[in-house]
Amino acid sequence: MSLALAHDGSAEPSPGADAATLKRILANWNAQEDRVKTFHFVTRVRLTLLKGTIDNLREPERKGQVFYCDKDVVYEHVDETWVDGDNRCRNESGEFLNPPPANTARPGRVALRTTFDGKDFTWLIIGPLCRGPRHSTSGFVRGVVEKMNVADRRLDGPFRFAFRASHPATPWRADNCRVITENGIIDGVRYTEIERSVSGGRRRGPNYCRAWVDPRRDDVVVYWEERDDPLDAWTWHGSIDYRKDPKYGWIPSHWKSSCPGPQARTEDCTVIRYAINQKLSPELFAPKLPPGTPVRDRTSGQQYVVEKDGSKRMITREEVKRLWQPFPAPK
Repeated sequence: MSLALAHDGSAEPSPGADAATLKRILANWNAQEDRVKTFHFVTRVRLTLLKGTIDNLREPERKGQVFYCDKDVVYEHVDETWVDGDNRCRNESGEFLNPPPANTARPGRVALRTTFDGKDFTWLIIGPLCRGPRHSTSGFVRGVVEKMNVADRRLDGPFRFAFRASHPATPWRADNCRVITENGIIDGVRYTEIERSVSGGRRRGPNYCRAWVDPRRDDVVVYWEERDDPLDAWTWHGSIDYRKDPKYGWIPSHWKSSCPGPQARTEDCTVIRYAINQKLSPELFAPKLPPGTPVRDRTSGQQYVVEKDGSKRMITREEVKRLWQPFPAPK
């Protein structure tokens, strides 16, 4: 994805006008964040890995094995996300299907689940992650747990822009962002271009982000580019489409994103259904792993297996490596 940017030649506003524009944008974003306490989205994700890049969804059969795409490789899966406030989130990804099915509703099983309850992060993968003729049918179960701060957990771009612009992980504030121009032209339409950088300088510091917002629709973000690390040469680009909800305003309905580099890829996501401000049980975000899961605890450095009663049976690093290996999947 590339942005066809232009400038219409109009005189730039004064610094005072820039400050007023930025104040309005942040106020609109914060108002939407105040309206949307919880949200639940189900999306259909179409992932394309570009020819010549690494296919990191294929499970290696031996140590160090790397698969390269001999053509554009397309996967499709269903992704489900729940968020409650700033400090609780859950995500479930269905198995990646290659080739994509004619119709994707809720295909197969959940292959990857993450939860965060404000303190503990859990990551559970139940392999195989992918289903298709080029993929192994061997299964595996792997778990990771880690103590984590709210500021360490990021949401996907569209959810951050639409509902959590002030989230501690990537906050937009008057002291870390600025208006670049109110005359940014993309595909013949005028938008306001703003940027955020932790160090305050263009393309410097972690979490650099540039966004184009639409003042005609309460300053929603319609395009963005983002780079997580100042030394990272690869920049994500994205665009977001919206629908107007009669109660909650502009809600993301479809988005695209892309990244160049050795793992160049594009993602095309369509919202299947969503719910705003439904009551979400704390149990939904609880850091639970099923019995039999071999786990690595990144905080303590321990390895263990979850027992039927929920207790932990400590094991060695070598044993957890062995248990993480693929095994014949049940028929």
